[in-house]
Amino acid sequence: MRRTFLVIAAALALGAGLLSAEVTGKYKVTMEAPAGAQGGGGGGARGNWFANMQFDLKEAGGALTGEVHMGEGDRARSMPISSGKVADGKFSFETKFETPRGEMVMVYEGSVEGNTLKGTSKMKDSERPPRNFTATKGE
Repeated sequence: MRRTFLVIAAALALGAGLLSAEVTGKYKVTMEAPAGAQGGGGGGARGNWFANMQFDLKEAGGALTGEVHMGEGDRARSMPISSGKVADGKFSFETKFETPRGEMVMVYEGSVEGNTLKGTSKMKDSERPPRNFTATKGE
């Protein structure tokens, strides 16, 4: 009986480690274009909008940390992730950044599907609709 319990406990611990490995990594992000946006691959009211965005994520014990990188050249910026969580195939985190109007908080949430994260990003306390994204783990 005790041996069976130890085997099950070891399998669960190994499984938890495998889930961590699935989320930890660098992801290239493709964001759905906001209504009326031009550029990227959207070229119109809807489509894929490539904003040179990357998630650099690390998951440990259900906590998600890392950074979101976006832009290029003198417009490039990196924002640390806060309030990050991973559980039951779902993830969520926030980033904060300064604008001329003050601090803005973006909320990201969605599901983990193998080497892909699918979800939405939304400006906290805003009436703007969320934008869909797909993030694919790089090599």
